[in-house]
Amino acid sequence: MATSRTGMILVVDDEEIMREILETLLAREGLPASEWLELPVEFYRDANLRMMCDAIRYAREQGATSIEFGGEDGSRADVEYIKRMHREGLAAGGTRPSTPDTVGCYSPYAVRHYIGQLKAATPEAPLVVHFHNDLGVGAWNTVTALGSGADVFTTSVNGIGERTGNVPMHQVLLQLRYLFDIEIPGFRYEKLRELARHMERVSGIPVQPTEPGIGFNVFSHESGIHTAGMLIHPAIYQFIPPEDMGDEVRYVYGKHSGALVIEHALREGGVRPEPELVGRVIEEVKRLREERAEREDYSEFQRLYYDHLEGMGVSAQEVVEIAVALSGESAGC
Repeated sequence: MATSRTGMILVVDDEEIMREILETLLAREGLPASEWLELPVEFYRDANLRMMCDAIRYAREQGATSIEFGGEDGSRADVEYIKRMHREGLAAGGTRPSTPDTVGCYSPYAVRHYIGQLKAATPEAPLVVHFHNDLGVGAWNTVTALGSGADVFTTSVNGIGERTGNVPMHQVLLQLRYLFDIEIPGFRYEKLRELARHMERVSGIPVQPTEPGIGFNVFSHESGIHTAGMLIHPAIYQFIPPEDMGDEVRYVYGKHSGALVIEHALREGGVRPEPELVGRVIEEVKRLREERAEREDYSEFQRLYYDHLEGMGVSAQEVVEIAVALSGESAGC
């Protein structure tokens, strides 16, 4: 942490990195780097906007016709400054401002308050929102933003992204469709689960089985009362019709299974569900399920899973080894 005589407080993990960032602005403003702690925060705000507008004008000069711009970590910034950023960016030739929740700290209440103000400041331009999911409300924040004036939202397939990920596309689309009856024209919702499986294959990162809409267990039922209701009418315990997602109901048999679902399975398999047989099958199914649960050890599977995730990146040690190999020097020199 560094504090200047003007009251500007900088909290950074690496003061040298912060100095480099601020010195870039100072150099553009024709000021010596030695003054980096002597200038008020307003100087840096003004210099930052000048640099942004110069970049937008340069992009225009090079032929760009669509220019999105915005402030990193906008959700924790002064809303009046962000309004100014959007106004000046548009005046410089930008076409749509984007406001991010870079660290995922918005609440839906804050979104309603903040986004409404930003849209009112520049109503003539489409407002983009780009949220993260650190508190698990990224999708709902996005839907709230759309209801508060935002025009464009960004998401990622399966919620892939830094830390807890970007807003999961499927969650936003399902909330819009099933809570507000809003559909994206031409979007093939029945392909969402297929897309999720494809992303798992190419990214190497699986989604949890209970993930809304796309998880493996989303249309699975085991509990006796649930399966009984489903056999009467699927809507009793299934809010999203499986066929909307290109899937079907699946019954899981185990210690919670009831007689009705066992009878259903026997009929489907061409076996007459006599009451005595159904009772004996239920007992055997529950015994088998418990036996499997007792003898299974998932610790190796868990270890392999986390080793897989860890191994997808390049470790710090490998970075050092690469540098040593490229430079021909030994570590520690």
